Amino acid sequence: MVDGMLADNTPDIQHFRYDWCVGQGARKKVADRFKEKFGGDAVAVSSESEVRELEFYGREGQVVMSEPLREVLERECGTVASVRVSLADKVKKEYSMIDIDPEESQNLLASIQFVSHALDRKFGKIHNDITIVDFMDPRIQGMRKQGKIYLSRNCLASFEEALKTVVEEVAHEVGADGTHHHVEMIHEIYAAGIAGILKGKNE
Repeated sequence: MVDGMLADNTPDIQHFRYDWCVGQGARKKVADRFKEKFGGDAVAVSSESEVRELEFYGREGQVVMSEPLREVLERECGTVASVRVSLADKVKKEYSMIDIDPEESQNLLASIQFVSHALDRKFGKIHNDITIVDFMDPRIQGMRKQGKIYLSRNCLASFEEALKTVVEEVAHEVGADGTHHHVEMIHEIYAAGIAGILKGKNE
């Protein structure tokens, strides 16, 4: 009954989030039911853009529109920000270019070349900003931290996956996952890159 009232955002449960109103045990039961329904790694979020960001970190996001319910779940299950921080240093191993297979190297270099041409930047600049790693969580494909891009070696198995991840992370220069500026930057990179390829074929 409480779960339903929280989900419906009824007036009776507006104070459910506060310690003086409801004890930790009750909030934990609500969080346990949320985990049972959506999985132990699920995190309550407020938008689809946060769902996409969590997917990139290998976590499951569920949009919860009720603010009191979301606040309870955030306290018990974590937030997008806490996931970002907890995974920021979860690198198991780093690789140099001589450590990866020729096909992986080719996919990476082709992706960097595409983005470099699209943004009219020097090839080496983007290349020097990228480190190939194994993340502790194999579901994570890429991460940007302090201006440095970390790519999972897993994503280099195909050109499509490598390109998608490089574009995603380079676009983080202008915004976080799913923000207007981030999405626009992704569109601009693909549009400029494809236009450059077509122009080259016609010349």
